[in-house]
This record gives sequence, C-alpha cells and structure tokens, in this order.
Amino acid sequence: MGKLLDKLNQVAASGGPRLGFAAGADEGRGQLALVAMLADPAQAADAVDRGADALIVGGGTAADVGGAVPVGTSDGPDGDFVVLNMAGALGAALQEDADAVLALGADTSDEVLRALDALPVDAVAVDIPGSPSSLQDLLPLYRAARATAKPLLVRTPAAPGRDALTAIRDAGAAGIIVEVATDGLDGLAALRSEIAALPPKRRRGDGAKPSPSIGLSGGER
Repeated sequence: MGKLLDKLNQVAASGGPRLGFAAGADEGRGQLALVAMLADPAQAADAVDRGADALIVGGGTAADVGGAVPVGTSDGPDGDFVVLNMAGALGAALQEDADAVLALGADTSDEVLRALDALPVDAVAVDIPGSPSSLQDLLPLYRAARATAKPLLVRTPAAPGRDALTAIRDAGAAGIIVEVATDGLDGLAALRSEIAALPPKRRRGDGAKPSPSIGLSGGER
C-alpha cells in the first residue's frame, strides 16, 4: 500500500468533524479526501495550506511539498502515485513504490467495469460533470461502486455543491479530485470547508416508514 491509499484510509478513519474537547488538528478533514489537480506545480504548497489531502501535477514530474501530502503525476514515472487511463503504459501501473489510479470516463464500458478488480491498479477515479445535479449525473460513480471494491475517487472539473458532495460520499467514494485553475486556490479552501460541514453519513433505510403489508406473509386475515 502506497502513500495515497494510506492517506485515503487516514481520512476515512478520522470520521468527520470532532466535537468538544476531542477536536484537534484533523478536525473536519474526514468524510472525503480532497485531491487537487494543479495547473501549475508552483501552487503545490498553497494548495496544501488550503486543505488538500493529496496533489496531482501534470508534466510527469511531481511537485516537492516536503512529504506533507502524497503527490501524484498524470502518466508520469515520478511521484507517490500515478493517474493513468486504459491506454496508459503498463510499467506505470506496475511500479512497486507508487499507487496506480485508473481514470475512467463517464461512458466506460461494462467490459472494463467487470475487469476492474483484476486490473493491476490500486484505486479508480471516475469522471462526473462539473455541477452534478441528478442521479443520472452520478451514474458513472454508482456503476463503478457496484463493480469494484477498490477505493473510488470522483474526478470533476469544478467543485460540486453540498447535495452532490453528500451523494458522492454516501455512494462510497473515498475522495474527490478537483481541477484547480491558476487563480482557483480560494475555491479549494471553500470546498475543504464544505466537505467538513457535511452531515453524518446516513445509512440506507434510516427514518424510512414501515412498508405496508401486501398479503404475502400468509398471516391472519
């Protein structure tokens, strides 16, 4: 297990915001890991300061943040993890010292989904629209969650709203990858706060009304 999966496990184990005297440095960092995809590696330190749990930089060379968070690359050989697609180099997926994250488009075939658990990757990132507002928009995530037990990330070009973040988390995603424009670091901090403020995860069936009997139990008449 590499540094990215360690971080995802750490965030999941933190369990969301802590209250009262239990609050500490990790307060509010749970629920979803926040992975910043940077347009400029020079943004790395500022992105960490604004709450990023991991970074992705382009160009095949990882930014140096002194080991504060895992840093990955897109199809590059360097870094704590690499993000690749189905056409990516096999050698990138087989690195012993780096996690491999498979990026899937919204229209990924059933054939690929059925093969996910057998592929030599450590996590899966699923593309969704920038402003998901319906179950249809999140269907790629639901399909992937049904197909694999590997950690799931959601990749989006813009920060989703509160309802979408709640649905993403409740569908089983471990984190969200968001693109950060050159002037978008303030938006990253706002997204970190939005994640921290999400309500506790609701189990399916909580508060559901009892289902009426439809006469299938064979009881008294």
